[in-house]
Amino acid sequence: MSPRELLRTHLAGAGIDVLTGELRAAQEAGDIAADRDPAREAHLLWSMANLLRAPAGVDERQQGEVLATVDYHLDRLFRPRPKLAVVVVDCPEPQALAPFYEGLLGVRRAADGPDHVRIALGADQPTLALHRTDHFVRPDWKKGEPAQQLHLDLLVADLDEAEQEVLTLGGRLLDGSDKPIGYRVYADPVGHPFCLVTPEGLG
Repeated sequence: MSPRELLRTHLAGAGIDVLTGELRAAQEAGDIAADRDPAREAHLLWSMANLLRAPAGVDERQQGEVLATVDYHLDRLFRPRPKLAVVVVDCPEPQALAPFYEGLLGVRRAADGPDHVRIALGADQPTLALHRTDHFVRPDWKKGEPAQQLHLDLLVADLDEAEQEVLTLGGRLLDGSDKPIGYRVYADPVGHPFCLVTPEGLG
């Protein structure tokens, strides 16, 4: 049950302190905006719920309107957070770069065109989009001139095994990565830095 649904089920019988605690927990989890005041929101919801506790003074139609107002307010409190949908990678030739990521990640492209390729990673993962640019400059991972601006961390179980696949597909180990425990830094065939990381490297 989501925090929103849990809060709604507790409205009829919960006191202000309980509602405040649930709203504060939802806020700490990032489900409610940081600028909301849990105590004031709890008082507002508790006041609306009180109307539902007095059936003699509220007819069925009015109860429906109160519930609709409660849902409206909860929807405003628990707005869905943005979800990362696409990671866009600039490159000089999307068609030439796509096989590297398809082979490395074991996936296939979802959309194809002369100036872009979209690669579906599956499940809840974002799409990887390769976008053509005529002004691409290969990043320098070590010097930072030009800056890499963005890089991917790819989770693997074994660095040595994963490295062999990267090299076979045309990637390269970057000078200065020094093969530390937990991660290593590579470049794809056109120079984008990315890391292979193991679970301990994410910590």
